[in-house]
Amino acid sequence: MSKEISIIIPWRKSRQKDRIEIFDWCMARYKHLFPSAEIILCDDGHEHFSRGRSINKGVEESSGNYIVITDADYLFFSNFSEGIVNDYPWTVGVKGKNYYYIEEGYTNFILRNRQPDAEYESFEFNRRVSSCPFFVYGGVLAMPKENFIKFDPNMYNYGWEDNIFYLVMKAVYGEEHRTKANMFHMFHKRPVESPYMLGSYDNKKYYDSVWLPIENDKDAIIKKAKELKMYTP
Repeated sequence: MSKEISIIIPWRKSRQKDRIEIFDWCMARYKHLFPSAEIILCDDGHEHFSRGRSINKGVEESSGNYIVITDADYLFFSNFSEGIVNDYPWTVGVKGKNYYYIEEGYTNFILRNRQPDAEYESFEFNRRVSSCPFFVYGGVLAMPKENFIKFDPNMYNYGWEDNIFYLVMKAVYGEEHRTKANMFHMFHKRPVESPYMLGSYDNKKYYDSVWLPIENDKDAIIKKAKELKMYTP
């Protein structure tokens, strides 16, 4: 079966100028990397935006038989599309060691001076990025649409939803495949007391109380996912 790809991007328009500029640039980049893909911007429509519920909605609306879930602030090298679309049950786009954060000045340089269809492998990134210090649970996820398991509907804003998704997918489908592609998170301002950051703290409390006690119990994870209507075998 040929892979008809849907790119799922949770997105609610920001008031921050830098995030809007990054969004516009990344949309052009995704269209360059996946020229024939369907791109779906999804918003759950609730007063308090939920990245997880928005992804659920976007997947439901998608028409492709293969989905790639990503965010609106990542830069990828050109080989990303080759590695993420594959025949594995599910894929996490990167490992910690090839996930980088671009510093503010270089993000601005990319936005102002480089085209989204440029071959970024040839540019000097080493002195302008910092490596990710932790294990990456999500960020970019890909799989046949039929393998998608919903994100926990109790999560709002963002933070920790990928951790739960990772637990459930691994319990159902086994070890994930990871690509060797480089992914760069473009810099944008993060107000410490923003509703999104506060939501992340609440999500962490929820994770610790509901999922942490069972994170090493495959059967309990699947049972909880079924209770929450995330997974219907």
